[in-house]
Amino acid sequence: MLWLTPIVLLLASSSTCASLVSRKLQDASPMAVNLGRATNFSVLAYATVTNSGYTLVGGHIGVCPGSEITGEGLIFYFPEPTPNGRIGTEESSAAAAAAKHDLTAAYLDASLRVENVKSLMPAVYDMGGRTFTPGLYKTTSSLEVLTGNVYLSGTGVFIFQMESTLVVHTTMKMVLLDGALASNVFWRVGTSATFNAGSEVVGTVMALASISVLTGVTITGRLFALNGAITLMGDVIAFPLPACLPTEYELIRAAPTYDRFCMALATCSANEYESVAPNANTNRVCSALTDCPPGSFQSVAPDANTSQVCSDWLNTRPAEHQILISPQNPVSFHSLMLADWLNTRLDNLYRV
Repeated sequence: MLWLTPIVLLLASSSTCASLVSRKLQDASPMAVNLGRATNFSVLAYATVTNSGYTLVGGHIGVCPGSEITGEGLIFYFPEPTPNGRIGTEESSAAAAAAKHDLTAAYLDASLRVENVKSLMPAVYDMGGRTFTPGLYKTTSSLEVLTGNVYLSGTGVFIFQMESTLVVHTTMKMVLLDGALASNVFWRVGTSATFNAGSEVVGTVMALASISVLTGVTITGRLFALNGAITLMGDVIAFPLPACLPTEYELIRAAPTYDRFCMALATCSANEYESVAPNANTNRVCSALTDCPPGSFQSVAPDANTSQVCSDWLNTRPAEHQILISPQNPVSFHSLMLADWLNTRLDNLYRV
C-alpha cells in the first residue's frame, strides 16, 4: 500500500487522468517510457525553477501550473538543432500544460511497470561501483550513488523505480557503456532527487516532489518535478538525443557545451576510397586514389577500401627486348629467348 501512495497523490494533483496501455516487455529490456509532448523539455517544474549561476540548457524550460523562473538571465541555451528556450510564458503556457499532461502519463507508466522487475536490496541501495544492464529495477526505499561511479552498459532501456529519494553524491558519475544512451534511461523517483556538486547524471529524472541540482553538475537528460520546484546552481543540462542512424555518426563537443549532434557520414566519390572506416563517434575518411606515375602500371586494382597499387615497368637489359603481353604484364626477353618464344607460339598456332 505504501508503494501506491505517490500514485494516489499524483492522481489527486492532476486534472486529467491518462489511460495506460499494457505493454509486452521483450526479454529483460523494457520498452521506453513515452514522454509525449514533454520530450523536448530539459527542465519542467510544477511550482518554480530557481537558478543562481551560469547554467547551460539543451531543451525547453517550462513551469506548469506556476510561471516563475528566477535567475533566468543566467540561463543560456545550446545552439540548434536541439530545441531550446523558455516555454511557460503567457503566450506559450499551453505548450507547458500539454507537456505536463503527458509527463503525468509517463510517470504513471513508469510507476506501474512490473514485468521482469529486479528488486534491489537493501532498501537504501548504493549503486556505486556496480554495472547495470538494460532492464527494470526497483527499490522500496532510496537509490544513491555514494561509493563510486555507476555504470549503465548495453543497448536497451533502463528504468529505475524508487519509492523515496535519488541522491548522487559529490563528484560521483553515471557512466554509459557499450551503446547505452541517456535517452533510454528513466529514473522514477517517489519523492525528491538531489545531485551534489560536480556529479554527472544521465537519463530522464521524473521526481514526484522536487529536484535540487548543486553547483557544477553535468546532466545529459531531463529534469521533471511533478509537484515541486527545481533548483539549479550553475550547471549543464545537455539534451539527450536518440540513437544516430546507420548513415550518421555522433559528434560530441568538448566542455563547456557538451552538446551532441548526429552528423551524416561522408560518401567517397568514384575517385576515392575509404581509408579509415567510421564508428559510432568518428566520420569515415575518404582518400584520393593513387595515380600511377610514368614508368609504372596498375598492378592491383582499387576497391571500396583500398587504393590501387602501382608497380614499375620491368627494365630492359642490353640484348633484351620488352614485349607487352598485357598492360599489366610486361615481360623482357633475351633476343635468343625471344626467337624461341616466337617460334613456339607460331608452332602452336599452326597446329590449331
